[in-house]
Amino acid sequence: MEENQDRTIRLCHALLSAFDPLIGKQAEITVDLARKMVAGGGFSPCEETWFLQSAWLYHLGVIHLERELLRHRSEGKMTDEDRDIFRLVPAWSANLARLALGSGEVSSIILALRERFDGGGYPNGLAGEAIPWVARCLAVAVHFSESLLEKEEVLEEIERESGKAFDPEAVRLFFKTTQDDLPPQIREVLVSELQPGMMLAKEIVTHNGLLLLPEGAILDASSVTKINNYHLLNEITQRLLIFR
Repeated sequence: MEENQDRTIRLCHALLSAFDPLIGKQAEITVDLARKMVAGGGFSPCEETWFLQSAWLYHLGVIHLERELLRHRSEGKMTDEDRDIFRLVPAWSANLARLALGSGEVSSIILALRERFDGGGYPNGLAGEAIPWVARCLAVAVHFSESLLEKEEVLEEIERESGKAFDPEAVRLFFKTTQDDLPPQIREVLVSELQPGMMLAKEIVTHNGLLLLPEGAILDASSVTKINNYHLLNEITQRLLIFR
């Protein structure tokens, strides 16, 4: 079954690349990012498979679109009418992915890709953990691969949209596994990875800018619990940096 699914995915990608080479290339970049994020851990074996399959197939629905609309999109010149039509792509892609793989999970991930963590996305206005975890991670990778901005600008945008468009933990996973922008003595961690004995390389602040823990603080069991409890109530949106 896995071999048949892999063959189906390769065929779908070949057809999509023939239809629009740029979109085919974006899918390849997204899959590469997904592989790196999967290697960062935190996914079950099934979720790893769904993540990679969704990364290959999330754009299948564009075959329903006119090439003129795709040209507008690639040039950053979409009209409001173009955007309304493009909002249908997740549903089209989800339906085609279900037909291709027979997987309701992959279909659900693709359908939720354009939801926002703050509830302002589409098609169903889902928010927070109502959005599948894999879809929250895929959303960050897709935004990076599709952006027309320069690399540093899109990275700044992703960080700025943490807690708004994107799940902060998914953003931290993206930076941790795909970006090599930190000094060698510093590494990035997720909230779920914080442990006693770690030393903060950057202060942790509350959502309204108040200091939660200072740079240089050595975490103990109490401070780890404090961070986790705060995160449950008020998502910590910043990157978490510790000394190696």
